[in-house]
Amino acid sequence: MLNIAVRAARRAGTLINRALNRLGDIHVDTKGHQDYVTEIDREAEATIIQTLLDAYPDHAIIAEESGEHGSSDYQWVIDPLDGTTNFLHSYPQFAVSIALKVRGELDQAVIFDPMRDELYTASRGRGALAPRAWIWHLLPAVASTVFGNSASANGISRPVRYWCAKPAAW
Repeated sequence: MLNIAVRAARRAGTLINRALNRLGDIHVDTKGHQDYVTEIDREAEATIIQTLLDAYPDHAIIAEESGEHGSSDYQWVIDPLDGTTNFLHSYPQFAVSIALKVRGELDQAVIFDPMRDELYTASRGRGALAPRAWIWHLLPAVASTVFGNSASANGISRPVRYWCAKPAAW
């Protein structure tokens, strides 16, 4: 399943990189204060969803732009362009984020930086892999990226606290 998620992330990344050449022509909507969505977010999300559902038609989707689709023990969580504001300003700090939850547990995660062609992956029981190195500290970043960083009272997001407290699960 990780390989399909990587394929989906790379396809979306290609679309995003090509769009950088036409930033002035991209349609932008506002979702909230300093919260934007572009046609590129939507196109990248559609590309990811199509790639995942071609391989796994019975899986469910939770996508940032289009919401929830389907019901299954296997649930893909997608942020097609994590860092839309940076993208719109040509600031090269954005990524494609995809995760798979199996029966409510984070099982696989992919973060792809299309500007640097850097791929970060994590798999339950197998650790995390960054360009040229195995890493163990990536999971809190993956959890924060995929599930947001809604701060709790102490300023640390719940997913990050959970995974930092349970590194042996990975």
